[in-house]
Parts: sequence; C-alpha cells; structure tokens
Amino acid sequence: MAKLLKYFVPLLFPTLLFAQDSGLYGMLDMGMQRGTLLYNYNKNTNNNNDCDNDDFDTITHRYLGAIHGRLGYQFQNGWRLGLDASLSGAGGYKNRDGDVLVVGMENLPYTFPSGVARTEFSMGLHVGYPIFQKTTDELYLYLTIRDESTSLSFIPISSVSSTTFFQLDLEGRNAIASKFSLGYRAGIFYSHKPYVYIVAFDRDHYLRFENSDSDNAVRADLKSGIWGLHGDIKLIYAASQSFDVFVKYDLMARFVPKSETVQTGVYDVLNNRSLGDVSLYTPKYFSFRSGIYLGIMF
Repeated sequence: MAKLLKYFVPLLFPTLLFAQDSGLYGMLDMGMQRGTLLYNYNKNTNNNNDCDNDDFDTITHRYLGAIHGRLGYQFQNGWRLGLDASLSGAGGYKNRDGDVLVVGMENLPYTFPSGVARTEFSMGLHVGYPIFQKTTDELYLYLTIRDESTSLSFIPISSVSSTTFFQLDLEGRNAIASKFSLGYRAGIFYSHKPYVYIVAFDRDHYLRFENSDSDNAVRADLKSGIWGLHGDIKLIYAASQSFDVFVKYDLMARFVPKSETVQTGVYDVLNNRSLGDVSLYTPKYFSFRSGIYLGIMF
C-alpha cells in the first residue's frame, strides 16, 4: 500500500516529482485511555445563571479504546504536509444524580442513570516545519487545523459539540542507543467560536424538545473559546529500515467555558403531556485524560 501511495501522491502534486529525498511518512497507534472531568455545577435556576453559587463534581471516563493515525508527504526541503485522524469511545460514571452537563434537566420527573457514554472523532490537516534534521534526530514545528465532534450521552439527554481547533506542536526524537530513540511532543490548541447542541432522544419514548433547531436539538454557543494543552513521550525501536515500533504515553488537559442559556419547551412523549419551558445550559468544566498506546511509524 505504501509503495502505491508513494507513486500516486506525486501525480496529485507535480512538484513532488522533483523531490529526490521526499517520501511518505506516517504513524498508527492504538491504546486505552482514562479521563476525569471536573465540572462547575450551578444550583441557581434563574435565567441569567451568573451567580457564583457553584459546586464542583466529577465524571470519570474509562475509555474502551482509542486509535490515532497520521499520513503525509515530506518534501525535499524537509517540509511536511499530511492528515491526522483519531477516534475514541468511552464508558464511565458520574457521582451526582441528574443530567449535570445539561443544567436545567434535573428538574424534570425522570431518574437519570449514573452511567455515561462518550465518543469523539477528529480529523485535521497539518503542516510541519523542520527546525533541524539529522540522521537519527529531528525536531519539527507542526501547525494543525482540525475538526472535532464530541458526544456526551446521558439518556435521555446528550450534549454534542462540533468544533474547529487550531493546534501548534513541537515534536521530535533523539537517539539514545543503537536501535532506540526517545520521541516527544508538546502543544497547545484553541477554538475561537465553539458551540454545543443539547439533544433530547425520543427513540426510547422519554421526551422531546418542542421548539428544537434541528433533529430534536437546541443550540447553545459557548461564552468564550475552548483551549487546552497536550503532550506525549515515546520509546521508539527501529524494527527495520522501513518502520519503527513504539510505546507511547500521552496526556491532555482541556478548559471548556459555560454555554449561554437557552429556553425550550419539553414534551413528555411517554405520558403525552407538556412539561413546560426549561432554561438549559452546559456548565464550564475542566477535563484531564491520559493513555498508553502501541504503534508503528515510518
């Protein structure tokens, strides 16, 4: 497959035909993650939700698995252009009754389960600038633009965000033995205008939003941007001249602001009655996750 791509990519970008030292690069890793989410739960039920009467609580996610991939092309001058993609799924629990990430729903006559589910998918385009390159050592500065979709589900409510992040990373590796090297990455990411959809599910005959924007969901813009930090460290083994294998430990911290408050009518599908209007918002929260992975790179 790699050989076919090596000849196919230059046909799409004719300038690559003259890159004598250019070639494909890529990475694929799979692993397990664990995450903790600390949220700011506001007890005030007025429409402004601006008071400081806040409690903090936690959600713990035990990730079922995660996979990350990268594929790109390196030019003769060392510049890189490629794609990144990741997919993860999680199960977890929260230690407060009620749908805490959609504040306002806890007043409805339902018992919300303590279990939660999380799915996340992202894809991005990156450009890499070589700060230095040697036979075994390298250091790159990557600029990435990526779209991310995250769903946090609490039956019968789910919060779904779709966000564009701008990401800046320093990524490198240094030889530490004849066949071993140490890889590392550190970066920051930011989203300027994030938003979240609050979704009510009626497939299980719970409830429905009466004036939803689309697909039984209401949209709430976040009051400021999302930002975070991430990094990883890798122990890399040169398995052959064509590829390396590695074990990686990574971590990420993310800061998410509170959303604006939206009002919507709620209809009880099960009992065929209106529950009136509710004021909904998602509270600000901080999340931290870490994971360990096995992978290959070329």
